[in-house]
Amino acid sequence: MATQRLTESAGFTYYPLNEDRNEIRVLNLQTIERPPLAKFRDEPPEWHGLVHCTIEHVSLDAHLPDYRAWSSQTPQLSRRNSDERWRRFSNEQYRSLSPTRVSSPFERPRAHHRYHRFSWGDYGALSYTWGDQTVRVPIIMNGQVVLVGQSLEAALRALSSDPEYIDGLKVWADAICINQRDLAERNRQVKRMRQIYGRALIVSIWLGDIPNDSISDMAQLHELIVKSKDKAAASEVLEVAMTDPEKKETIRRAIDVVVKKTYWSRIWVIQEKCLGPFNPSILFGTFRMGLVPFHNFLQGVTNIHGAVRAREKVWRILKLMELVTATQERVRRGRAQTNEERRQDQDDLGLLLMIGRMAGSLDLRDRLYGLMGMIPEYVAKLIEPDYTKKVEDVFSDFASALITGFESFDIVLTGTAESTLKLPSWVPDLTSPWDPYLCCCCCCCCCCI
Repeated sequence: MATQRLTESAGFTYYPLNEDRNEIRVLNLQTIERPPLAKFRDEPPEWHGLVHCTIEHVSLDAHLPDYRAWSSQTPQLSRRNSDERWRRFSNEQYRSLSPTRVSSPFERPRAHHRYHRFSWGDYGALSYTWGDQTVRVPIIMNGQVVLVGQSLEAALRALSSDPEYIDGLKVWADAICINQRDLAERNRQVKRMRQIYGRALIVSIWLGDIPNDSISDMAQLHELIVKSKDKAAASEVLEVAMTDPEKKETIRRAIDVVVKKTYWSRIWVIQEKCLGPFNPSILFGTFRMGLVPFHNFLQGVTNIHGAVRAREKVWRILKLMELVTATQERVRRGRAQTNEERRQDQDDLGLLLMIGRMAGSLDLRDRLYGLMGMIPEYVAKLIEPDYTKKVEDVFSDFASALITGFESFDIVLTGTAESTLKLPSWVPDLTSPWDPYLCCCCCCCCCCI
């Protein structure tokens, strides 16, 4: 292979997003053609088999008339109920257009074009871990060679043949749809995560490729997970599977492989799942399963003695799932008006930060910025993301926003635990495994779960 032809010569040129149009960048994925079909493409032969895509600017305000009318007449709903109501409305509209369509399927896969909401189509958001960015591999974007991280390339390769994307659904991926070389744009986009993931038609979780020696084990685990549509179904499949000692050991090995993926320890994935649609798809190698069946299965298997080795990692995932469910079932409201509402917001924030403290981030500022989309809006609007600031200043800004937003000095009274950072005594250390203020909130919140 002529490696010089696959070297990014001068970097991809990004054009500024038009904030007045509420623009984001999205990718259009193309089917990966391999020989002999690839030879019909007018491109260098060394591009054959690479991920191909185009990137474009789209407006999140360019709603179709039907969606605009529906949303204007629909009361404030939880994320889950909003998605379900929109699909039901779209199905009824489709049927009403012609009596001959009665024989056509009433319900379609959720990424079907029937449910698209924008004049340009619709998009899904990718949730994944960046991985090692020192190793870059080529993709073809807008007819140019662009070097991306191995994890992103593998995720885009998987989505190129995924049923939810092959019919034209676009995809948003942070590493490539945000100009990472433009610090000002990065700062602005951090504040938009609530909107980007909150408006995505679907969210796709990429766990990575499966080690070859685990594929057989994963096939058996996958079969059980997809049958776990609810807690009762999960209990039923586990009751049968766990009577066989050999199969029990197979399942235990496969669970270890899944829960030890670095994806689950990444701080950004917390809000990506919480803000996105109900039951996002998990892609693990060639296997595909819903987050809800996976949750049901994990809940059931933890009650079986000896079925799980990595119990701490499973517990962390289950806590994250509980936060996801609670968030998606809740109707979003504005500023807390009563002491009870304010306390509920503080407790929810405490659980969020507790889970965040158990997650990892390369940049300590992301201990806050990676959760911005989940922080109550009346607090988050007081925080201006800035990656040029010192970590101590970022955490101090957060403490000030809490005091102003919640109109409470509770955080000042509790102080902070010992910290390796040079923080004032009234500022919580979001990198610490324990903090009195956050612990107080978390204990109250965890008791409700």
